Amino acid sequence: MKRLITFMFLVLVGCREEPRMLSQEDERRATKATEGWVELAPVAGDPRNGDYLTSIGACKECHTLRAADGEHLDRTKLFGGGIPFAGPWGRVSSANVSAVASAMPAGILEATIRGQMAFKFQMPTDLYAEMADDDMRDLLAYLKTLTPVERRNTENHYLATWRPPEPRAPRPRPMTAPRGRTVERGKYLTTVAICRDCHSPRLPDGSYDEAHLFAGGGFSLRTGNGEALIPPNLTPDRETGIGTWTDADIERAVRHGVAADGHRLNPAMPYEVGLEALTDEDMGALILYLRSLPPVRRRLPENPHWTPSDPPDDCCFPGPVGGYDGREAVTK
Repeated sequence: MKRLITFMFLVLVGCREEPRMLSQEDERRATKATEGWVELAPVAGDPRNGDYLTSIGACKECHTLRAADGEHLDRTKLFGGGIPFAGPWGRVSSANVSAVASAMPAGILEATIRGQMAFKFQMPTDLYAEMADDDMRDLLAYLKTLTPVERRNTENHYLATWRPPEPRAPRPRPMTAPRGRTVERGKYLTTVAICRDCHSPRLPDGSYDEAHLFAGGGFSLRTGNGEALIPPNLTPDRETGIGTWTDADIERAVRHGVAADGHRLNPAMPYEVGLEALTDEDMGALILYLRSLPPVRRRLPENPHWTPSDPPDDCCFPGPVGGYDGREAVTK
């Protein structure tokens, strides 16, 4: 399996806009990507829980085109890919997972999701790396049930100066996911549902500011109107966070995209395409965890209010938009 993972790494890194010979550096990266890798034992997973995880974990959101209304998913193209992402690497589209998953060995799929293949771009593999082994088995079992969508993605364009990131060493992860309406379960959900990715500030190197998790604004996105959309502060600070929100307010925002003051949230927050699927128990755990966070006073620019008549967002452009880059000082 290790040789197969190395081979897949070399093939995928080599698939750039202009073909080039694979260098010794590519081989070094491929070898490093497989160091310390331990494949899951071949135990059957539960595809029903895997389906649930792909809903709340933004997998469907990022790998499925939206319907004409810009809010809901086009269910005829489930996991067919094609969502554009731009960044320091150039511009790429999310993969057609429906076509890849049926042909790719489960070990390769797991290594890709957890970030061991070292060729991912916008996908938050550093968070998926912390997914418990039992949940990962369920996720892989579900992906293997997908019906391939016949669609061709737009061509990826990489900047000539871009190089793949260094592979990350395998991260510690639990064998079983925490369960129940607990703070521990809520923390786990904010990881595998990638809430942390959007709502946590970043350090200058792009990593999460662990001292101020969920203080908002790690990056900004460009709306269809060309305005900056900045993920807000979710800590219990009463002035700049959600400290005055009731549990019902939080649930309504997460499930239905309606803020405490009644305005609609931009559908970049995947309430209609994933988070509405949260079970009542998991919603309770999520709220418990958010309540347990230390309050962080961080006032961010106000986001534009969204209406269904707005043009679709040009997803996704992490980085400076409207003069904001997500890296100003955070104060408690």
